[in-house]
Amino acid sequence: MNTKFEYKYKKYKQKYIQLGNKQYGGVANMILLDGTSSSGKTSISKFYETIGYTHIPVDNFTKQARNIVQSELLLENEYITGKDKWDKINNKYRELMADEAQKHKKVIFDDIDQTILNFIDRSKLYIIVVYTTLSDLIRNIKARELTDPRGTKGIVQYARKYIKTDNKDNSLDSVNRQEFIMMLKEMKYEFESEQNLIEFANKIFKDMDIEDDDDHYIMLRDTFKYDYIIKTTNKTKEEIFEELKKLTD
Repeated sequence: MNTKFEYKYKKYKQKYIQLGNKQYGGVANMILLDGTSSSGKTSISKFYETIGYTHIPVDNFTKQARNIVQSELLLENEYITGKDKWDKINNKYRELMADEAQKHKKVIFDDIDQTILNFIDRSKLYIIVVYTTLSDLIRNIKARELTDPRGTKGIVQYARKYIKTDNKDNSLDSVNRQEFIMMLKEMKYEFESEQNLIEFANKIFKDMDIEDDDDHYIMLRDTFKYDYIIKTTNKTKEEIFEELKKLTD
């Protein structure tokens, strides 16, 4: 079999198998909306609420998860690293979300990563990754500063989710470190000094495997699963909803 044809065939077959496990035109009873903080997931969730899905955001379980883990640690009274403690809390968030999902017919999880796959089988979950550009991300962060401040969390999450690629065809966007530094200067209040801001920008780009000021394409890291990637840049809410509607029609 021709290698190029074989690759396309396998890719099509895998997509067909995945969709065979879904409902509602390829969308399952359980949807994971995965995107950085301030990427616009909550607005997208509203669309699915209008067609019968229950919105389950990770933020709803923060206090409960921490209290449960803390109670367990008090009983065990054993030494634990900060990372291991955080991993316990992180998993507890998603365990509680998965438990909540059992109470509803159709749910949409609103999360910043895919840890919930530790508790829900991949074949039962339709994963939509929400991509927003760095400029839109910073705009969204600033817009919620007075109501729900998140600081630079969304930017750090962005670097964990995306990485440099030399393949333009598979890329989601292009980024430039110097342009990013200029964007960050709209958020000077998050940094101690210009040097601190630049160091932060350099680290974010280094995490994406970029250490120069050239333009670079980026892609979703291979460690993330997805059935659909929605890019929200330059789209109205109505256009985004129409795009999502096609997934369910």
